[in-house]
Amino acid sequence: MADYSLSPVSGNADESIFAEKKWEEKKDRQLRLWGVHGQDRIDNANILLLNATSAGCEVLKNVVLPGFGRFTVVDEKLVTEKDLGANFYVSKDHLGESRAKVVSQLLNEMNPEVKGAYLNESPEDVLAKNPSFVLDFNYIIASNVPEEMLKKIEKLIFNQNIPLIVVQTYGLLGTVRIVKKTHTIVEAKLNSKVDDLRLNHPWDELKEFCKSQDMSVMEKHEYIHTPFLIILMQAIEQWKAKHNGTVPSNREEEGEFKKFVASLNRYPDGNFTSGFDEAVERYYLAYTKPEIPEEVREVLEHPETKELTEDSENFFFLANALSQFVNEFGVLPVIGDVPDFHSDSKRYVQLKDIYWRKNRADMKKLGDYLTPLLERYNRKAISSMEIKEFCKNSHYLRVMRFEGYEKEYNPSTFKKDSIYENLYSDQFEIGWYFMIRAVEAYYSKHQVYAGDHTELEDSERFQSEVQELVSIAKELVKNVGLSDIDQLTEANWEAYAQEMVRAGKAELHNIASLIGGVAAQELIKLCTHQRIPFNGWIFNGIASSSATLEF
Repeated sequence: MADYSLSPVSGNADESIFAEKKWEEKKDRQLRLWGVHGQDRIDNANILLLNATSAGCEVLKNVVLPGFGRFTVVDEKLVTEKDLGANFYVSKDHLGESRAKVVSQLLNEMNPEVKGAYLNESPEDVLAKNPSFVLDFNYIIASNVPEEMLKKIEKLIFNQNIPLIVVQTYGLLGTVRIVKKTHTIVEAKLNSKVDDLRLNHPWDELKEFCKSQDMSVMEKHEYIHTPFLIILMQAIEQWKAKHNGTVPSNREEEGEFKKFVASLNRYPDGNFTSGFDEAVERYYLAYTKPEIPEEVREVLEHPETKELTEDSENFFFLANALSQFVNEFGVLPVIGDVPDFHSDSKRYVQLKDIYWRKNRADMKKLGDYLTPLLERYNRKAISSMEIKEFCKNSHYLRVMRFEGYEKEYNPSTFKKDSIYENLYSDQFEIGWYFMIRAVEAYYSKHQVYAGDHTELEDSERFQSEVQELVSIAKELVKNVGLSDIDQLTEANWEAYAQEMVRAGKAELHNIASLIGGVAAQELIKLCTHQRIPFNGWIFNGIASSSATLEF
């Protein structure tokens, strides 16, 4: 088994794009995007790029700029004239030089804080001689790597939970694919946020504060600036007193409660905004029970949450502690954020402090469950910052699994319904997905891509390759039970195959740039554990359409 000595590269700090001061300013802006914890993960990332293609370099550029800690490029090829037309990171002065070395040096100059290295050897040879080489990295980008090689990489890293990000371009088409056994998300950052006010599940301090607000003696200015939380808390207590301690339980009672809230307003005809306007608008919060989202329940019931080991992620230790918290209290920890609402400054700050203290109390309780778990498995303490972020985002937790090629290429485990729903639309033809697979199958058979060696003038050979691609694609469709799709006509198959042979696996820089940008975006999601990545994505530059996939 061969050991490899990587060749380090470094940019000239004085001539680099970022001087130290500019880099610190940029880093400060990034902290506003993904926080200290997100930047810390980025700083400690170690990326392997297999093949310095145009798309691969675009991915790497987009993660070097925000400061991913280390990168290594593995590529045995020399810079050729073909590279000059597609790869922005080489020039004619580099002809005949190591492509891995050239792009590594240029990319490293973009951010001197990042440590770069390269290995001038083919990815196939490296894996053949030393399969464990890929295990030294925590993110792997495979660019235009053949299908059989991807399957080998997947077998090596899947159970190690190392993410594989695959980028492929085929002329005007491109794909991004993520393979990872388990991916955890703490900050999903959804467009819709939970207003976690707990008016139907209040704690003592919140109840006492709302009860202390005697609205009957308030002057007009104070009265109309009473926060809607106080109004609803008092209104629901009055309702319960008249209804044997019960809250509204059907549509009729809910409508009555809304009218009851409106009737409490001493100034119903005032031409000004008051807390009562918001109370009437959000009346349902007074009796709506706090719920645990289905995605969060999946986290609590996940096997890795229930069956901890010494090697479990911090996420699953926290999730186990959260499960115990939910078993005791029946709810998730209070988020602690208070939305904007109509109020005077004094009472807004008072309510904000009440929710903040409750969040910290719940965080401490979670820590009480967590400490013995960590001690049992001889684990180091988890930082208070990480516990804080987990509690704050407990309503948005996710555990995802991005299946690899083994299940996708097995007809018995192929997610037919998912592929059908995602691709069979007016915006994206389903045939492109199968034609891309056909192109890879063609390569596995012939060790050359269709069209890569065919001149357009050689019409006989061109048509022969087209027909072989059509035959392979139709067989793939048949194997997964989708032969009845009306859209997949003989004419469409012919058009898809002709485009693939015409392109000949060529790289176009505009397509590579787009694919690289999207892949880098998903890699940042994976690294920061923020936002929800996709499993796969196909872009059709002919029609400027795209589709996400789930395998």
